[in-house]
Order: sequence, then structure tokens, then C-alpha cells
Amino acid sequence: MFHKTDFAEAEVMMKDSVEINGEWVLSFRDEQQKLNNENDAEKVAKVIENAHTVEVLELRGNTIGVGAGERLSRALEFHPELKRALWSDMFTGRLKEEIPPILRFLCCAMIRCGTRLVELDLSDNAFGPIGAKGLEEFLESSSAYSLKVLKLNNNGLGAGGKIIGKALIRCHVNAQKDGQIFQLKTFVAGRNRLEDPGAFALAEAFQVLGSLEEITMYQDGIRAKGIEALSESFRYNRNLRIINLSDNTFTVNGACAMAKVVRDLMNLEVLNFGDCLCRDKGALAIISNISLSSHSHLKEINLSGNELSPRAVEIILDRVSQGLHLKSLVLHTNNMGAQFDKVKSKCNKYSFIDLGEESDDQGTLDEDEGSDVCQEFYSEESHSSYSNNESGYEQMKNGIPIHSSTSHRSLKADDYQTIISFRNQQWNSEDDVEAVTQALLSRKFVKALDLHRNYIGINACRRIAEVLRERMQMNMQSIEEVNLSQNGITAEGIVQLVHAFRSNPNLKVIILSGNTLEFEGAIAVAEVLDFSSNALGADAVQQIDDIILFIKNPSIALLDVLLFDLKTFVETLHADLYGRTQEITSALLYSFCALLSVENLNKQVLKEKIVTLTDAILTAAKKVKRQPVSATESICNQLLAFAGVVRSEIPQAVTDINSVIFLLGSMIKRGHFQDLHPTIAFSFGAMKQIYPDQSVEIDRLIQAMNFQWELKQIH
Repeated sequence: MFHKTDFAEAEVMMKDSVEINGEWVLSFRDEQQKLNNENDAEKVAKVIENAHTVEVLELRGNTIGVGAGERLSRALEFHPELKRALWSDMFTGRLKEEIPPILRFLCCAMIRCGTRLVELDLSDNAFGPIGAKGLEEFLESSSAYSLKVLKLNNNGLGAGGKIIGKALIRCHVNAQKDGQIFQLKTFVAGRNRLEDPGAFALAEAFQVLGSLEEITMYQDGIRAKGIEALSESFRYNRNLRIINLSDNTFTVNGACAMAKVVRDLMNLEVLNFGDCLCRDKGALAIISNISLSSHSHLKEINLSGNELSPRAVEIILDRVSQGLHLKSLVLHTNNMGAQFDKVKSKCNKYSFIDLGEESDDQGTLDEDEGSDVCQEFYSEESHSSYSNNESGYEQMKNGIPIHSSTSHRSLKADDYQTIISFRNQQWNSEDDVEAVTQALLSRKFVKALDLHRNYIGINACRRIAEVLRERMQMNMQSIEEVNLSQNGITAEGIVQLVHAFRSNPNLKVIILSGNTLEFEGAIAVAEVLDFSSNALGADAVQQIDDIILFIKNPSIALLDVLLFDLKTFVETLHADLYGRTQEITSALLYSFCALLSVENLNKQVLKEKIVTLTDAILTAAKKVKRQPVSATESICNQLLAFAGVVRSEIPQAVTDINSVIFLLGSMIKRGHFQDLHPTIAFSFGAMKQIYPDQSVEIDRLIQAMNFQWELKQIH
């Protein structure tokens, strides 16, 4: 008599490659197999060995340990005909130290059997810089000479980008020595925090290769200098069709450098520069170098989130209406302000333009900002002479109060001399911030300090904090507004600064979005700042206090306080939901689970309250337009990490995993996390071994997700 497991094993053993679009494909995609050692991997290895032809091997959605990797590598040697290795998302739950040897096993097997790989996809494997070392030997070998597609998306490469860049150059050199040509066509490395050093190394490689058709490097922390280097390398890749550098910091300098190159790339189909801070000057420089005669293949342009004024958008509309055959022009999340409806009416003439909704708009820029730039656009044909005027003293832009109940106000023109603004610098040491400290100490009357979009290291934070305290000791005017958004400030730096804020009693606006506060940093802000001594606004400040206190020490009493004014509660989370990490929101949901884990006589009532709050939060999160990782996905991933469902450096762990299962299940029934069912199912499926007593509840959660998925397919 066969058991269910016997049939499953027999089904695995009967698996063989199938022909799809002219390729023989062997796929284990999303089977959620946990292969720790050689024994675990034996059945899969046998299937690979016994397959008659394997040109595509897909292992995505399984998790492979060192022993299993060694066994699978021996199976790979049976198939020198392998062309595409689709190995994304196959190290879930593995230590970073485990991944390099696994990669070496698999790659060395391909080298030994003479594989000539065409595509290698290792995306969504968090192996970090150390993982790049595991790839180095393969990328320099003859097995990589034939490589056309290399996908390293979301690997946490960081400094490993330099290793990859050098390896690609050596591959090119080695191929030439062997009388062959290395012609990489597609390079994808988004969400890797490559920053400028990684961009420099890869730009050097791109310049050497000269064969690229697609470059995707979004959300990599690359600043203007790195963008300039990449732009120069694009000159050597005249067949580029797709460029996606979204969510990096171009500034005007980087955008103008890119503009000079774009005009010569005549095969372009997609340009994605969303969330790149190009501003009017940079965006108009780019758009002015696009023409029908040179860019007849261009279909998509994304300039969303670039602080564009209404006038700049109108100029862009005029430009694209002059014969370009676009299918998509994305312009949402800019700064239309009160003119949104007017600009929207002009956009409605074109079916391919996405200006978004008014709720996505970032508000009005300072009065007349961009008008000179727009006038220059009309009066001059050439834009190669754009200069960067982003640093120095200028009026503060986008002053957004920390609370939602205070309306935005722009500082008047006659306040110009009371505003100190330095933008787009990179300050690590105390010496680096000398200019801003001198400005602070030389002006008695300073109302606003605008340091938006710099990189401010801990020593620079310490020096700025010292000067802010010195101003008060010298009886200078208390600062009223501070903009420190998008600066990469760590929790340690935040602590230094907020101590100084406390000595400025007239503070009304504090902007800290886009920094790495993390859980500890957020609590530090709440503990150090004396909110009662400034004019931040009682209702919102109280909500901030209540949320932080609840995260630190969840209680039913505080839960009721949050529930009392649900609208203000959700609005208070606005900055975190629209930020990069959603850490506060995720910590809050974790605290809900922690409270559910505590015995309570009215558990059902407690569950209903928590479900109401969580549903409101996730409904708001759905409205956040964030790519490639949505706010909802970020929250889900962090909640799983908090719970210990996936391996994480976060020290907290929910006492009762049942509370996480309940919360996720309740939200899934309400239609949340629909696109994340495979991630949740895989994560909890692996947890059965750790929590065997919760197997029934885990199975129910997975069944609920399957049911929701089936309903979605029906409709």
C-alpha cells in the first residue's frame, strides 16, 4: 500500500525536462523543498542526472544548504548543454557564510563539464559582498564567455559590486586571449546598495564591454558622481535599449551628464529615471536631448518623483507631443501643488501620460522655483551649459511638518537671509561640515536649516549638534525648522542631533524621513525630544508618543488610545509608510502580535481591535506607490523577520507564533498580502520543523491563502 509520501517521491523521480519555446526545461520552481544535506538533495540530483537534456534549470523557490549544493553540483556535470541557470531565491534561511561555498560548488561543476552558459539569474539571494567572491572564478572562466544575461538583483552586494566589475573585465580579457568575444547584453543589479564605489567599478566594466543592451541598477544608493561615471560608460554601449536607474540620486549634475549621452543612444526603448531628484533643470536637459529623428524606438519614459514644477511638466508635454511615439510617460509624485488640476487636464489629452492622483503630489515648490530654468529652456537651444546650483544658501524647499495637522507653509522671500541651505553634499568628518557650521555661527537670526539629500556621517552629525547647542549658549535665535531628510543618518547620529534640538525651544518643523532610524532610533527620538516645549501640535505629537510607547511596552490601555482616533493614527504613520523601510509600522504590527501572545480574558475583543488597526494600516500602505518592493511587501517581510519566521538579525521573537499566524490570516481574509502568498506559505512551511505543535495552524493559514488564490482566479 502506497502512502502519500511514496506517491510524492515517485512523482519527483518521474520528472523530466520538457520542451518550452524550443528549450528543454527542467523546473523545480516554488516547490519549497528544504535541501540541507546530500540525502535531502538526492532525489532532485537523480532527476537532474536522469534527464535526457537540460538546457534550462530552474531552482527558484527552494532552499539549498552546503551539503545539498555539493550533491547538486555533481548532477550538473551530466549536462554540459546547460544554457540558462535560473537560480533566484534559493538560499532563504541560509547564513551568508554558507552561500559562497554553494555557489563555488555549482559554478565549478559548470566549468569542469564545459558548460557555455547564456543566462545566470541569482536574484533575491541575500548573499552580500561575500557571495560575490563565490561568483568571481566562474565569471572569469570560459564557461562565462557565452553569457548574455546576468541578473544579480537584490543580493545586498554593496562593496561586492567592485568584485563583479573586475570579474567582468577579466572575462572580456580572457575571452580575447582565447580568440573569443564576451558580449554581455543584459546586466541587472538593482537593490544592492552599490553606491558610488560600485558604480565606478561597474562603469569601468561597461566601458570595456561595449555590448550592453539593458542596464538595470535601481535603488542602489548611487549619487551624482556615480551617475556621471555610468553615463560616460553608456557612450561605449551604443545599442542600449533599456536604462533603469530609478531611485538613485542624480541631482542636476548627474542628470545633465546623462542628457549628453542620451542623445547619442538611438536604440533606446525605455528610460526609467523615477525618484532620481533630477529637478527641473536636469529633467529638461534630458528631455531636450530626445527627438523623433534619433529616438524612434523610444516607448517609455519615467520622470516621476523628481521635484518637477508645473511649468517643467508643461514643457515636457510640449516636447513629447512633437512626434514621439511613446506608450508611457510617467510624471506622478512631482510638485504640481495648486496647479495639479490644470496640468492634469493637459495630460488627459494623451492616453499614455500618468500624472497620478492629487494625493500623490508632493505639494508646491517655493514660489517661482524653476521659472528661470523653464525660461532658459525656451530661450536656448542647447542645454549643455547647465550648472549645478543646488548647494549654498537658498530658500528651503518642501518644508513638511512632522505632524499632519499643520499645513505646509513656504517661507516668505524677505526671510531669505534667515535660511541656511546646503544640499547634495557628502559629509563624513567634522571638517566636511565646516561651511554649514560657520554659517550657523555667523548668523544670529536663522529660522530654517535645510540639509535635504546629503550624506551625513556620525562625526558630521556630532559637529552640527555641537554648533546648534553653541548658538543657544551665544544667545542666538532658536531655529524653527530643520530639514534632515534623505541623509542616511543612523540611529547614533540621530541621538546626537535630537539632543541639540532640545536646546532650541522654538522648533516647529523637524523632518527626519529617509534616514536609517530603525527601531532604536525611533525610540531615541521619542525619549530625547521634549515635545511639550515646542509647537509641533498636541494631537499628532501625542499620537507619536503613544505609538512609540506602545512599541516599547504593548498594553491594552495604549491600544485603546490608538484606536480612539483611527484617522489621526493612520496619518501619523504617513511618513513611515511613504519612507524607504516602513520600520516603525512593522515594529507596531509586531507589538500587536506580542500583545496577542499575552493571556487575556477578553481575547476575542482584543483580536477585533488589533484587526481593525492593522486593516487600516495596510489599507493606507496599499496606496503607497513604491517599486520594486511595495510598502505592503516590506511590512510583510519585516513582520516575518520580527517573528523569527525567516532568519534575521532582529533580536526580538514573538513568544507565541500563533499570534502572527492569526494576524496574517485575518489580513489575508480581508484581501491584503495577495501577491505575497508564495512568500508567506514558503516561510511558514519551513517553520513546521521548528514549531511542530503549530503545524495544524500553519496548514490552516496556507489553506486560507490557497482558497483566496482560487477565488482570485475565478474572478
